[in-house]
Amino acid sequence: MLNKSILLTEHRYSSNYDQSLKRGIYNVQFLTFKNDKNGMKALNWWKESCKAWCYQRVENEKFGDQKYLDDWTLRFDGVHVLKNLGGGVAPWNIQKYKIEETVFQLVFYHFHGFKYLLNDKVDLGTYRLRKEDIKYLYKPYLKHLENINKNIFQIDSRYDFNGTMKQNKMNFKNIFRFIKRKINRSYNIYDKNYILGL
Repeated sequence: MLNKSILLTEHRYSSNYDQSLKRGIYNVQFLTFKNDKNGMKALNWWKESCKAWCYQRVENEKFGDQKYLDDWTLRFDGVHVLKNLGGGVAPWNIQKYKIEETVFQLVFYHFHGFKYLLNDKVDLGTYRLRKEDIKYLYKPYLKHLENINKNIFQIDSRYDFNGTMKQNKMNFKNIFRFIKRKINRSYNIYDKNYILGL
């Protein structure tokens, strides 16, 4: 950022997942604001905008809290867009990357859609993932979460800090989603022991 006040991270969508027009150019996964005039001006404008309207739907050129960011390079002074391609890697752009343990310089990854399910299952989201994505990204992440869980449960085992979700019952709507995910090869529900064994 050097002397800039605000840092934005682009979605950098793969062409088959590009939702820039609807969901925005930038993702709110990683934003930085300096406590200076420019940083606070943008942060306060964004706060007030989100208080006025912030829903997970597309409406009047808005989407949640992130479509507001689209014009910030023009609206505010001191905005820097992250150039490091290792930052902001996510399921919607991972197809652009060759994921290998030693070659890829990953800074941070957005585990969008990751959920714990009942019966030792995990849902890795609705984007198409390659086996190497799961092996080099999701496996270490899951292993780390499992170690955290183990430590927490030793202290207090009464609570589920994962927010474990029940898998949806197979009604008509969910059967359609299941079929769609299977066709798109984005049915990423696995036994967590399978992932840990990769």
